[in-house]
Amino acid sequence: MEMPERTRRNKNKKRGLATAKVVMVGDACVGKTSLMSRYMERQYVECTNTIGAAFVIKTWGIHDIAIWDTAGEEKYAGMTTFYYRNASAAILTFDMFDRTSFYNLSHRYIPILNDVASAQLKVIVANKSDLLGTHQRQK
Repeated sequence: MEMPERTRRNKNKKRGLATAKVVMVGDACVGKTSLMSRYMERQYVECTNTIGAAFVIKTWGIHDIAIWDTAGEEKYAGMTTFYYRNASAAILTFDMFDRTSFYNLSHRYIPILNDVASAQLKVIVANKSDLLGTHQRQK
């Protein structure tokens, strides 16, 4: 039996459906998808290119948080700014072994976020610290 429309809306209101939007921002292959996958599914995924954006809903108590994983490739820049709109928070991610990915946070992503997002909270995450020993051995 299908639930009446009004009942469905009231049920969603009680749960606090998607009360906040968090966007994951940063260059391609800095580990945004891996961070989200590790957090949500306790799994690690190799570098995969996100086309446009992907999102998941995480429930904290009575609040549902929409976490958006945005594409980092320059060719998707016009499309990803659309996903930044109405974001409550942004997780700015960079690869700790790639200076350019850190530079791009302040010169590419933060100005766009300041323009189109209402994100009051911005968190900078240095990613790939687990590769520290491996990276030093490769040099």
